[in-house]
Amino acid sequence: QLSTSQPIGSGGGAGGNFKVVIRVRPPLAREVGGGSQYQRSIAVDADTQMCTISENLDAWRGGSGPVGSDGVVYNTHQFKFDHVYDQDASQEAVYQGSAKEAVLSTLLGYNAAMLAYGQTGTGKTYTMEGDRTSMRARAAAAAAA
Repeated sequence: QLSTSQPIGSGGGAGGNFKVVIRVRPPLAREVGGGSQYQRSIAVDADTQMCTISENLDAWRGGSGPVGSDGVVYNTHQFKFDHVYDQDASQEAVYQGSAKEAVLSTLLGYNAAMLAYGQTGTGKTYTMEGDRTSMRARAAAAAAA
């Protein structure tokens, strides 16, 4: 049952109105093909809501810190967000965890906005719309029914 007394997610506490969420997009076909080995550079920890970006993620995961086995120091940075999604997160999981409250608040007459921000090719369209190939397949199936 929905209450119309306050927007969903407002909770009356700090941080209820704004949330910063990150979703790591899956690698593109051109990134995993072409003879070169794809190397992940981002690790997501859903338990702590931390995102780690590293030039040598394997060294960082192995506990050697920013120094690789080759003795080179690699940049590593960690960031904390209100919620993090890894590259395997489904559209449904992202919607349920981050967008549903805003949509329901809008249906109750409150203003809400969802923004996707980032450089070209970082997954904004993918996050907002999903995989275009599967969207076309679903649209074709719906049209045929």
